[in-house]
Amino acid sequence: MRKIGTTIGYNMTKYGTNTGVNLTYINNEIIFYSSLPYLKKKIKSSDDEFLWKVLTYLYEPHTLSEIQTKFNLPQNLALDIIHHLLQSQLIIENPTERTDDFFRLDRFVNSLPQLNYADYKKICSSTKVTILGLGTAGSYAIELLSKIGISNFVIIDYDIVEKKNLISQNYVTNDIGQYKVNCLLQKYPSLKITPIIHKVKNYNDLKQILDEHPTNYLLTNADDSSLIIETIGKIFTDFPHIKIIESGYNISEVQADLITKENAHYFKNQFENLKNSSLIMVILKD
Repeated sequence: MRKIGTTIGYNMTKYGTNTGVNLTYINNEIIFYSSLPYLKKKIKSSDDEFLWKVLTYLYEPHTLSEIQTKFNLPQNLALDIIHHLLQSQLIIENPTERTDDFFRLDRFVNSLPQLNYADYKKICSSTKVTILGLGTAGSYAIELLSKIGISNFVIIDYDIVEKKNLISQNYVTNDIGQYKVNCLLQKYPSLKITPIIHKVKNYNDLKQILDEHPTNYLLTNADDSSLIIETIGKIFTDFPHIKIIESGYNISEVQADLITKENAHYFKNQFENLKNSSLIMVILKD
């Protein structure tokens, strides 16, 4: 249980509304995270109108003693209110003094029902992601995933950076002529990245890498539909707990599918049907 209410707490700690949470007060009901309907929930208390006044007051951070004075509360009741608001992530300590890199992510995760950033952070620290293919989609994966707290990666590609890659991939002019895996390794020195320069020709190739470098998630960005189909068909026998994120894009859309042991058969059929269907391109000329 969080300890609050010490003399130091009265004079030093300030409590403020968690601005990562969307709160509204409609028809005498406090609604939590109302901007996402599927996450919307109501907050109930013995006095919702009073609770709303406290949350509104704490939009500007205040100490516990200031809260007591403002609402004429006895010490035990003020402590109890602050404790429950902290536990529910409706308020946070010293919100204007937070300087850690993931503060905004902290607020966002804590605003989601039944999630806690401390637990989320532990999961991220033990999660390893393997990225197969470092082209237009794969080259940006580390950038995006590191921003949500993941820091352990295995990256697989055999290509070098060419000038034509610069317009759409996560490389710069100085990277031209270097292996893509080495460019990304140099680009993110604070992360734990294992680079593998290798052309994965079939599932057995991939299996050897996964045996040596166990992973939680496999991002399949390889431009090889036969490899992807073969991998989905075999991988869950050898690695039943792995999860695959298959992503791609075209001019107007981006898609990403989470593939697990339970739904692998469905996606394998989908990819096989797509591969076997005919693609007709019509070119119009003047």
